Amino acid sequence: MLQRRYLAWMTALLIAVTLLGARLLNYDLLFTDEYLSMRNAGLVDGPLTYGGVIERTITDDIGGMGVLYHIELKAWGDWVGGTPYSVRAFSLLWGIVAVAWLYRLGADMAGRRVGLYAAALLGTGAFFIDYLHEARAYTQFVALTVIVVWLYWRIHQQAQPRWGWYAALALALGWLVYTHYLALAMGAVLGAYHLLNYRAARRWWQTVGAMAVGGLLFVPWLGNTLQVAQRGAGEVTRHNTSMTAAEFLPSFFATAANGNALIVLMVVGLLLVGWRWQPPRKLFATPLMLIACWVVVSLALVVGVNARIPFMVHLRYLIFLLPALALVGALALRVADRRGWPGGALVGLIALVGAGQSFNPQFVGSLFGQVYRAPARGMYQAMDIVRAQATPDDALIIHIAQPGFEPFQLFPNGYLFRGLPVRRAEQFELMNLSLKTDDNSYLREALPVFDGVSGVWTAVIPDLPTTNRSGVVNYILATQFAECGTLLDRPDVRLRFYLRPAVDDLPLAEVSNADTGPIALYAPRLHADEQLRVALVWDVPDLPRSGYSYSLRLLNADGQPVAAQDAGLPEQRPRACTYASLPWDELPAGSYQLGVYVYNWQTLEQVNAEPLRLATLNR
Repeated sequence: MLQRRYLAWMTALLIAVTLLGARLLNYDLLFTDEYLSMRNAGLVDGPLTYGGVIERTITDDIGGMGVLYHIELKAWGDWVGGTPYSVRAFSLLWGIVAVAWLYRLGADMAGRRVGLYAAALLGTGAFFIDYLHEARAYTQFVALTVIVVWLYWRIHQQAQPRWGWYAALALALGWLVYTHYLALAMGAVLGAYHLLNYRAARRWWQTVGAMAVGGLLFVPWLGNTLQVAQRGAGEVTRHNTSMTAAEFLPSFFATAANGNALIVLMVVGLLLVGWRWQPPRKLFATPLMLIACWVVVSLALVVGVNARIPFMVHLRYLIFLLPALALVGALALRVADRRGWPGGALVGLIALVGAGQSFNPQFVGSLFGQVYRAPARGMYQAMDIVRAQATPDDALIIHIAQPGFEPFQLFPNGYLFRGLPVRRAEQFELMNLSLKTDDNSYLREALPVFDGVSGVWTAVIPDLPTTNRSGVVNYILATQFAECGTLLDRPDVRLRFYLRPAVDDLPLAEVSNADTGPIALYAPRLHADEQLRVALVWDVPDLPRSGYSYSLRLLNADGQPVAAQDAGLPEQRPRACTYASLPWDELPAGSYQLGVYVYNWQTLEQVNAEPLRLATLNR
């Protein structure tokens, strides 16, 4: 009965963690590092054979993930598809494995309740939840770390472990170090604990042999690892932007505690209260000592390497310590249970804090080294509109990156723009790959982008900061193009369309009266799918015209209107553009005339008695 209760709690927890991670799978756009994962696996710039994946990882990998991760990602992509959504789901799957196996580790160390507490603390941590949707090896790194520690612990808790346990430990260690280079720290962790536990450990030399075999499995890749280290030693930019130990240590512990310092103080206090439980003669054989080695030895190595070759540009490199900290918290809360305090309620409260923080973009977004990632839903919708309506003479210009971080968008943008029928696709703040900051220089480098372009689509995140470079591009749009309208206006994206007026074109039609003066219309741009979308180019003189509007009408073969849209005359000079849409897909098959009336909306008096005929359309 007791086992069923814990099984029910774990089932509920795993479902909750899956939902928390799954909601993020399509939340933001592909990031540069995620693109590199897909590229190294041959899911873009591919396909690749498994040998090709190994070769690309050796020669081109600039992201630092292990080659085995790329091989697994290729197999996963070949099976379920190589989209950002599906490769992120691979990380979610490994995250669920990490939570489930941490329960097993905690239960074997100190009982099922400790296992459940630890799994809950890890699975509902906001930092961990964020990496459930990142197409990188970090959740696999966490899961394999837990598995390796569990195998080591199980070997030393069995009276006579079979050879399969030693083989599993060796293979898991090899798998771990081929997943991420920082996994080498776990070899030092187990080695240090094994030395401290020399007298208490069973089958001491057999375990040494298993760990040695795990290390030997990595020897074929050792040369590539040294190349990665040499490359890291030469990355001056990374050195200059790396955190010091005094910066990343408190930041990491605060982040692991979901930004709540009270949680850290509570855990430390409870551990001090419960310390006298551990008999001194068995201290080195306790779970707490193994966990302490896991944390202290790893941090000592990271601090030491970072002092020699600064690399700590982000807290994600310490993500493999999250299970250890979750176990520490679980042991502390078990102390609370034994003292008669509500340990389970405290776990639930911490879990709610962590899950709540995962809904706060600023929690992870404000961490040192975190690069802004644009929301995905609006941009995908905008790209669908451009894909359906753009022509090969158009350009697309976007602003979805924080100023100064536009180069990070180059690879992901190539993926985002695939299949778009446009001449050019650029960023407002990185036109022609220029980083010029003064207006005139940037103008000279931006102007060639618009050569031969008849229409421009702009997709901008409204609240994202800009610099004067965006102002230069907006100046070009204002002086060379007519803004036709906003096709999509969402909090996460605003899509606008601009059309270049052809100065030498003759008007398609013209109307006038004493009040309006001559109003000319030029050949419209039409696109028909579910709606008939019409971009009208006008030449409206600078004459009194208050009270005048136009009516765009779709007439059937009998000359009767079947759809209409009214709007005011445009204000822009000398040429202006308006954008309208009329029902189309629902109309019966036949021939239709697209026409325009200009009228005084106050008196309903029409300037033109007959509609200006713009186009004949067949459906």
